[in-house]
Amino acid sequence: MNQKVSVIIPTYNVEKYIRECLESALCQSYTNIEIICIDNNSTDNTINYLKEKQAQHPDRITVGVEEKQNASAARNKGIKLAAGEYIQFLDADDLLDEHKIERQMNIIREANYPDFIASAFIRVSLSGGETVIDINSIDSWLGLLRAQLGITSANLFKKDSILAIDGWDESLSSSQEYDLMFRLMKNNATISFDEIPLTKIRERASGSISKINEEKNVERLIELMLRIKFYLEENKSDWVQNHHKEITQILFDKIRELSNFNHQNAREYFTKHIQPKFTPEVSPATSKQYVMLYNYLGFTASEKISMYLKRFKNMVKN
Repeated sequence: MNQKVSVIIPTYNVEKYIRECLESALCQSYTNIEIICIDNNSTDNTINYLKEKQAQHPDRITVGVEEKQNASAARNKGIKLAAGEYIQFLDADDLLDEHKIERQMNIIREANYPDFIASAFIRVSLSGGETVIDINSIDSWLGLLRAQLGITSANLFKKDSILAIDGWDESLSSSQEYDLMFRLMKNNATISFDEIPLTKIRERASGSISKINEEKNVERLIELMLRIKFYLEENKSDWVQNHHKEITQILFDKIRELSNFNHQNAREYFTKHIQPKFTPEVSPATSKQYVMLYNYLGFTASEKISMYLKRFKNMVKN
């Protein structure tokens, strides 16, 4: 059976990116697709371009409008219009390999129609450098906590499963896909994994966010991680007991990231949620030198020293 896939693209002032993005959807080797573009109050030429492409492909492209300024609201509007059994969410600055949907639909059929596919992807920097971001296909809950279950445009979702959890949370301004996957997993979602990266996630200079927003994004992710942790403690206590050290390390590393922006808030999270006897391990976010400092001086002093060292390195560079 050749299930239909709906490609939903929210757009907002993306005239520099939407042409390549839309072409990557139109060129899919999987032919049973529809493309739904939901414009979110663009003030540039985005909406005119979308209407032009709709006129060229009236049987393949639908253009809608969502006035609420929110990418999740645009995605939810797209879901309401979607006829597909599976949904490919595609951010307007991202690109799909021509075989992406075909490959993942083959995985879906072989896996007896899971609720979503978590996929590796390629991150493209402003300079054009490419980095493959892998997934955790061994333990989905650890993957969720570590943000290693793919990303919006890389994954593929069953529409009915998303409708069952009331779609995207429109109150969130970051980590929306991990909130979505958390609610799917609480609803006993079945997951398949695709370790071949066939999606490119492009950084945008115009989309760079302020340090205040960066701080808030890290805080929101910590709060989501804590919600996941509390849920697991209540519902999967044996799993938590077996992975207690790993969970604490993941949370600790993210609190350290927050400390780069707001040391006071980070210290409050640390005091409330990290056990006094915790000893961190070396990780991608925590160096061997930092662990030595922490073991002698504790969190607060180690973070202050790390902050001074970073400032000194930046002064030397400049």
